Amino acid sequence: MVLRFLCLLLLVNLSNNAPVPEPQSADEQQQTKDPIFRTALINQSFKGYKLIRALPDDQEKLKVLRALVLDPSLDFWTFPAGILIPVDVLSPPENLQALEETLKRNDISYRFIMEDLDNEIDRTMSTDSARSPIADFTFSEYHGTKVIYRQLDDWADRYKDLVSISSIGKSSHDQQDIRLLTISDPSIGSAQKPAIFIDGGIHAREWISPATVMYIARQLLSAKDNPDTRFLLEYFDWHIVPVLNPDGYDFSHAGRLNRLWRKNRSNAPSTTGIFGRRITLLTDQLSRHICPGVDLNRNFEYFWKSGGSSDWACSEVYAGPAAGSESETKALSSYLLLNKDKFKSYLTFHSYGRAILLPWGHTTDLPATYNELLRMGMQKFSPLCWRANQLLRQSIVQICYIIHANLFYIASGGSDDFAHGTAGIPYAYTIELPDQGTHGFLLPPSEIPNVGKETFAGIVAYAAELAKTLNLSQKQRGGEDETSKDKKDAVNSVLPAEVIKIGVEVASTTLASVAQVEQ
Repeated sequence: MVLRFLCLLLLVNLSNNAPVPEPQSADEQQQTKDPIFRTALINQSFKGYKLIRALPDDQEKLKVLRALVLDPSLDFWTFPAGILIPVDVLSPPENLQALEETLKRNDISYRFIMEDLDNEIDRTMSTDSARSPIADFTFSEYHGTKVIYRQLDDWADRYKDLVSISSIGKSSHDQQDIRLLTISDPSIGSAQKPAIFIDGGIHAREWISPATVMYIARQLLSAKDNPDTRFLLEYFDWHIVPVLNPDGYDFSHAGRLNRLWRKNRSNAPSTTGIFGRRITLLTDQLSRHICPGVDLNRNFEYFWKSGGSSDWACSEVYAGPAAGSESETKALSSYLLLNKDKFKSYLTFHSYGRAILLPWGHTTDLPATYNELLRMGMQKFSPLCWRANQLLRQSIVQICYIIHANLFYIASGGSDDFAHGTAGIPYAYTIELPDQGTHGFLLPPSEIPNVGKETFAGIVAYAAELAKTLNLSQKQRGGEDETSKDKKDAVNSVLPAEVIKIGVEVASTTLASVAQVEQ
């Protein structure tokens, strides 16, 4: 038996190191550089997979849904966060009957929001032209990393006095640069400004995240010429990583069966020799090759693997073999620590769920700064929520939440907890972008401008309040405080006139904390 394990392990390593042609458009025979993984797990159809939206209306029903999270056949696109918060569950056809019986038996209301995942992926998959490395960058399609990076270079050429491009590190598998866009205008405001850090694309399948971060960057580049948004460059420098996980993101673009890939592409090999270890660790080593990838948002060193993550390599929330083991995680951690005195805010963009999540994610305890984080989140990010809440103004269930992150689900090893807890960045938020309609991760590219517009409105309002909180208006304008006017004018310039007051659902503090389960 030991010999069979050793031979299989050797075969996996040899196969993993063998050269494999790069994927061509949607050719599903060349979707990964890991041939054994492709054969074992990827060559399947999503035909008949259905996405169900369940709505728990009491604590007992919430417990039932949380117990189902442990079922490895189900993929929870959104987790059971609280009463009257929708839960989206993807089921393969062979498990659908059992899932429906469980929901009916426990009187949990539900409906199908995707009847056939295969068809939905076909409708929303990026086109061959959009994936092409020579494609023109637009906000009407989702683009791969090469096109995004070429657009960054174009901005650097066009805005030489405003933009610089650098790399904060390399990706784990393909050794791609993790590129950083810095936007700084020394001609206005102070020469030494505080900075806001933004990243996107930490999870590969969340395509709206890099697209939205690029939209924010584009608006910042033209902010100087707009009197309502000029203060964004006058008060702050902006450090932006559009794609933190370029390997995983590109893999999710490589073919339709890869579309829901979440993690990076690392094999996360053990650093210790195999002969002096137990056989169980041989199988663990093997699983890391058959199931490559680490959930980067469970890999940061702050309270790593203390809840809501897994040490099983095939889990979607695999935390990695060690805290901070991944190149992407190391790169971001090092950069945040290097500039921790400069950064006053850290914003990481995910999807989906229309939520603004506050630290901590790893525990039910509240940070000492919780009230201030909540104040800023409720009052200043609320423009992100206007569209959803306006559409559902007649409903008792609002679908935009500004809440303590662990009320969504326990998630240790997250970048926001690291930014706030280790780097000491005072204002750290995870922003869950749309959808909360019927698209989930498969939000059509036609929605990119709408999501970008809503999100930038929130950024404008938030930055204005942050400048006021940091007393930047007095320091840079000789005591004249114009931030409130700037904020009002800026938000009015990017939001419809009917938006006057945003209703925000805040989760009840009486809700039981989310069970620390493997998602």
